[in-house]
Amino acid sequence: MEVENNKSKTHKHSAAQNTMEQGAKMREKAEEAVIDTYEKTAEAIGNAYDKTSEAIGSAYDKTSEAVGNAYDKTSEVVSDAYDKTSKAVGTTYGVVINYGSENPGKTILIALGVGAGVGFIIGVGAAGSRRRNGSRFAQPVVNALSDIAMSFFR
Repeated sequence: MEVENNKSKTHKHSAAQNTMEQGAKMREKAEEAVIDTYEKTAEAIGNAYDKTSEAIGSAYDKTSEAVGNAYDKTSEVVSDAYDKTSKAVGTTYGVVINYGSENPGKTILIALGVGAGVGFIIGVGAAGSRRRNGSRFAQPVVNALSDIAMSFFR
């Protein structure tokens, strides 16, 4: 019986050892699987980061170019408008100066009429707060003075 006992113990010891070896092998396989999964995940994350970074850089470049183009066009339009306005004002100024040099008497009368009209409007406006009847005289006077001034410059 002792021999049987020893065989039984040896068999149990051998079975335990087999179980431990199988457990070690399973543990090794699990570690390899975890490492493999970790490496694949790290690579996938790196690829996703690179693609995202590329897409953001491309979008930034396109946006920056579009904003730059819009700024350049706006600057060009404003510059053109300024040049045209400056030319028109210079031309008008020249015409007025020439007219004043050629017709000093009319120029003085126009300036006197404009001054009287502005003074009348200001006076009526100041008195208008006390009485409202002055406004019915201001509009015809302003219209008449405008018509006179326009007829001289045509």
